[in-house]
Amino acid sequence: MRLPDDSFGHRAFRWVATAWANSDLTGAVAWLEKLPDNGNKTAAQWAVASEAAQKKEAVIALKLASNFAPSPARDRLLNYSVLQWATKDRDSAVAWANKVQTPALREEMLGKIDIEWGIQDPPRAAAFAAASVPAGKSQDTAVVKIVRFWTSRAPEQAAAWVEQFPEGNLRNAAMESLIEVWGRNNSARAGEWLTRLPAGQSRDAAFSIYAPILAKSSPDQAAQFVATIQDESLRTTVQEHLHNRERASP
Repeated sequence: MRLPDDSFGHRAFRWVATAWANSDLTGAVAWLEKLPDNGNKTAAQWAVASEAAQKKEAVIALKLASNFAPSPARDRLLNYSVLQWATKDRDSAVAWANKVQTPALREEMLGKIDIEWGIQDPPRAAAFAAASVPAGKSQDTAVVKIVRFWTSRAPEQAAAWVEQFPEGNLRNAAMESLIEVWGRNNSARAGEWLTRLPAGQSRDAAFSIYAPILAKSSPDQAAQFVATIQDESLRTTVQEHLHNRERASP
């Protein structure tokens, strides 16, 4: 406590706080409250918050980390902690994340929670992604990963969900994710579904993923799929890819 508020003091406070939190987290948190507001206290708070996160005491970690100045390290700690909380009490974790004032961080948290949920329950995670994760990069990432999880379990259901998306980049990405998994697991059934799709950008995207998978067992049929790709540039790219791969085969 008599150490100056400098780099040496910060290291010492981190060492003490880490050891204390590791053996007595409650006591370490109580000690933090008695410290004067300076750099030494901040260093100790970081150490205790990190230990709390490692111990899966997410509420304590979040409470401490919320006091830190914005930084990539703080955001990583917040994201990790809220995910830990979500595994025990998803509703409370979501409610906490929704109160985060920074839009980008809030979106990232909700997206990560949703991806974790998608591993366990893809249909409900899909509904959450559509209704509760703000549109943007995090929602797109969550949707694509949920589609993968869902396809591995129930491809027909995943496909029905993806078909509801409007044409655009998200539908394209979801289609690609769907076909990459479904095509490898059941190429014939995936192909049947693809042939029923209406022409459009997302169908082209799906065909570009499906054709190389199908080419391993039926190159002639794969070529027929590629020929139906309407986007000339994409069709040429896929044809060249298949041609180069065929030439490289022994």
